[in-house]
Amino acid sequence: MERAYGWVYDTCDGNELLINVVAGNLILTTFYYLFNAIFILIDAFDASWTRRFKVQQDKKGFYYA
Repeated sequence: MERAYGWVYDTCDGNELLINVVAGNLILTTFYYLFNAIFILIDAFDASWTRRFKVQQDKKGFYYA
């Protein structure tokens, strides 16, 4: 972790504003979308095994309604 922070610190030339705002948002956004990509892909491909877990009543299908 210390090595990663050192890389960010060196990349931003020690500018604390860049470290806190830009680098922080890039890191948070990257991990947010990596984690949620699982759910986005499941919803986009609409696999039949996921229909029983859907919140929308019209998406559940006849069997699970």
